[in-house]
Amino acid sequence: MSFKRLVSSVFGLFKKPTTLVILGLDGAGKTTMLNYLLTGEPGVTAPTVGANFEKFKVKELEFNVWDLGGQKALRGMWEEYAEKADAVIFVLDSADRERFPEAKEELWRIVSVIRKSKPLLIIANKADLENAATVMEVIEALELTKLEGMTWQIVWASALTGFGLFEAFAWIYERLTGKEVSHPLRIEDLIVLDDKGNPIISTSSTTSLTLSAFVSLVRNYTTESLKDIPQTIEMRDKRLIIAIREGLIGAALVPRYSSESKVKALLVDVLNNIARVKDKERAREALMEVIEKYVENVGT
Repeated sequence: MSFKRLVSSVFGLFKKPTTLVILGLDGAGKTTMLNYLLTGEPGVTAPTVGANFEKFKVKELEFNVWDLGGQKALRGMWEEYAEKADAVIFVLDSADRERFPEAKEELWRIVSVIRKSKPLLIIANKADLENAATVMEVIEALELTKLEGMTWQIVWASALTGFGLFEAFAWIYERLTGKEVSHPLRIEDLIVLDDKGNPIISTSSTTSLTLSAFVSLVRNYTTESLKDIPQTIEMRDKRLIIAIREGLIGAALVPRYSSESKVKALLVDVLNNIARVKDKERAREALMEVIEKYVENVGT
């Protein structure tokens, strides 16, 4: 499915036209992100002078997006657009740490004029670059923990590759409608261990380096301390979600946008089914039976 179709599927459920405003310093990647939303490609962009306006037509619905220039001389118009928009997106170049203080100042200027109930999405862009700051670094630099009472979220993304953009816009949809965006789970790898860290079954014949490292991690715990294993381990573009049940440990490697609650439900179901069987071949059948109920794609 193309990115444009994904965006259409998200916003096609709105009952009335919705307006977004995209803000951020010059060079943050705002227009590149908008191009990706429209075409599925980043395209070639020049600094925005004034404002770009784009409209998504999904059946009878129009979805309006304002992309405002980020140069200092143009920032005076941000407040007016932000006040009128249904949601505000602030895009940050996560690889340009020298401009974090400037970005922080401009973000908080906008925060001061919008109502607390208005969704505020911070996109830490350029995650594809090796020197990109992590989400936690951005939260600290922009002092986002002080956004008390605000409806806000931060998403690590790349306007160049599309990474994280569906997750970002799905969050806006959920905040504005109160409905969850459903998209099929994708399991890249899944493994079940006993309480000693010995593999029982996995979805692939060759365990990924991530799950191999997880096996080593589990072996550092005693049976009594297994409850202290982290339930989610975040990585650059993936997450490892873990569940423990019936003396078994399950771990699923999934894309970063995946719903933790849905993956946890899958893992618990897997562990319950495998706990009921003793034969290893039957365990594999039990594993695949459960996965087929939940996911569209297994493996790469």
